[in-house]
Amino acid sequence: MNSEALLWGVAITAIVVANIVLVALAVIVHRRWQAAFTQAKDSASEGAALLAELRALAATQTALQAELQKSHTETLAATEALRLDVRALSAALGVFGQRLGRIEEDLERRAEAAQPVGVRTELERKSIEFATRLASRGASADELVELCGLSRGEAELLMRVHAKPGAKQEGSGR
Repeated sequence: MNSEALLWGVAITAIVVANIVLVALAVIVHRRWQAAFTQAKDSASEGAALLAELRALAATQTALQAELQKSHTETLAATEALRLDVRALSAALGVFGQRLGRIEEDLERRAEAAQPVGVRTELERKSIEFATRLASRGASADELVELCGLSRGEAELLMRVHAKPGAKQEGSGR
């Protein structure tokens, strides 16, 4: 809407400037005509020249008014085109907003459905706690794999961290 107000402001300014020019021309013509009128009594030939000049100024005034009207019409057409563009952009923005909302909802549903990486279930946590207790009581890596469902690497790590000193690490391959 600011562009429309700007265009109206430009059109009004152009009309005001044109009117000021016309008034100035009228003042000039009036002064010349008045001077010519006083001299016309003495010289009829000067009167004819002033009349020609007055006609030329009237033609100039008509041309300026036509140009001003053309400029005003173009300004109105440009304003309407901008108004249509703003409406189209507003509609497109609404559609994109709706799409973005659906995408956000979809992402939220997927995030809720997916289990974040690195977060263990309660069963996994309890299995690791049980394996830690077994390792600290001297269980072998093979027993931890078999009883707790750990991978070989997890079992060996628990053995290194929690096994009693001097306990054998069976099945570790070392």
